[in-house]
Amino acid sequence: MLVDGEEDLVVLPAIMIAPDGASVVYGQPDEGMVHVVVDDEVRREVRALLERFEGDQERFWSLLEE
Repeated sequence: MLVDGEEDLVVLPAIMIAPDGASVVYGQPDEGMVHVVVDDEVRREVRALLERFEGDQERFWSLLEE
């Protein structure tokens, strides 16, 4: 995955494409390491957040399907 810009947000598409049960670990300022086990509920929460972002949503979702 190539990130141009806010690399700390790469965790969001990573969660969307990870298989069920996968572990995603990322750094959270003032928190330390965060561990997320991917499932449908986590994906729903991330999707709701991503849909609030500006930009070409259709292109974004099509890229995740590739």
